[in-house]
Amino acid sequence: MLIIPVGTSPVHVLRVVLSLPKDRFEKIILRTTDATSEYGHRILEFVSAEGYEANVVEHADLKSHLESLGGDWEFNLALGPGRKQDAMSILRATIGAIGVMPEFWIDFREETEKGNAKQGEYVRKLRNSTGVVDDAYLIPEISMEVACTIYDEDPQIFDESWLEWDSKSCKVLLKAGDPDRPSELLEAIDEGEKWAVRRDKKIARAWESEWLGRASRVRGIFGMHAVIASHSPLPKKPGHWMSTGARMKHHNFRGGHK
Repeated sequence: MLIIPVGTSPVHVLRVVLSLPKDRFEKIILRTTDATSEYGHRILEFVSAEGYEANVVEHADLKSHLESLGGDWEFNLALGPGRKQDAMSILRATIGAIGVMPEFWIDFREETEKGNAKQGEYVRKLRNSTGVVDDAYLIPEISMEVACTIYDEDPQIFDESWLEWDSKSCKVLLKAGDPDRPSELLEAIDEGEKWAVRRDKKIARAWESEWLGRASRVRGIFGMHAVIASHSPLPKKPGHWMSTGARMKHHNFRGGHK
């Protein structure tokens, strides 16, 4: 039996389940919270159609559910999907119900000798000795259409030119558009015109507000950790662009300055 916590990045949970052979576990438990219950049931519908034996169990019911199953199971816990506190809660419930520590599974990427990540992401059982054969499975890609089904979101959201679904990493890629700074304004800034600097500062703040707002809405749909936000390198001068860049970085935008 495998227990998987369903967090606010539910597509990763789906990937982990679909990476496993259908006969690897007799039963898969999708452990949900009040906030992730709907995700859990959408995942259940999808994996059941694929032939997996699974069910959804709410966090408050997990201990009693495990006790009702009896002790003739090998219990496994997937680490990675969900928050750390979810994993600890499941661990307490499992030990409280069956009195033994479950086996652990993690998702990982292999590295080259230089420390670079190789292609492909795997889910693997943690070994308790070096003599044990690896129990590892390649995690599949998930299409944008399937992801939108799990999130219950209209696929048309990805019609936006600044938004993209990466099926390999199962991340939403948000690329902010460049600030609109007219050439005559840049020339005036170079000439030291104070009015131009003031106007450029307003442009910077408006640009920042627009893209932080868009990122907030997208993260509200797909979850904080499922969205990778970036922008083209921002100018270093005038100095207000350094402040804008710092605030963008604080809100997990990548991009820096040129």
